[in-house]
Amino acid sequence: GNGWISNPLSGEAVRILESASETGGERLTFELRLRAGGKVPSGHIHPHQVETFTVLDGQMRFRRGLRVLHAGPGAIVEVPLGTFHTFLNEGSGPARAVVQSRPALRMEEVLVRGAELGRTRVAGGSRARWFLEALSFLTEYRNEVAAPAVPVWVVVSVANVAAAIAAAIHRATVRVGPGSRASAPER
Repeated sequence: GNGWISNPLSGEAVRILESASETGGERLTFELRLRAGGKVPSGHIHPHQVETFTVLDGQMRFRRGLRVLHAGPGAIVEVPLGTFHTFLNEGSGPARAVVQSRPALRMEEVLVRGAELGRTRVAGGSRARWFLEALSFLTEYRNEVAAPAVPVWVVVSVANVAAAIAAAIHRATVRVGPGSRASAPER
C-alpha cells in the first residue's frame, strides 16, 4: 500500500518518483529508504543501465567495482553500466537516497518482483522453490540485473534444467486423499 514497495529481507523500501512511462523509457527515478543495517540482497551488475544514487539522509556504504565509498547527505554515487556494486546503510538510523536507472528498461518490475522474492524468503517454506523463483527472476530480467561473474547463458541453462526437474517431480507426485483411488498411467 501507500505507494511503497517493501522488501523485508533487505530492509529496502522504494517509492517510484518518475516511471518509465512518464519519461518515455529514458529513466526510472525512485526514493530508496534503507533501515539501519539494511542492504541490497546481493552484489550485482546492471548490464545495460547506469545507476545514480543521491544520498539524502543517513550514512551509506557502496562497493563499486573494487572501490569502497562512504557517502553521507549530498553525496552522489554513479555506477557505470556493467559495474559490480553493492550498497548498505552503515548508520544507526534509516538512510534515504534518490536513485535513477538510465535507461529505465523494466527496472520497476525488477523492484516489485525483488520485493516479492524477499517476502517469500522471509515467510519460509521450500528453499528449493525459492531458488527456482530466484533463477526465474535472473532469467526474466537479465537485461536489467545480473549476477557478477556468472554468464547469462549459465543462469538460463541452470534455470531451464531446474524447471524441467521440478516439472518432472510434480508430474511424478501422486497425491491420494481419503476416498480416492490412484491408478497407474495406461501404457
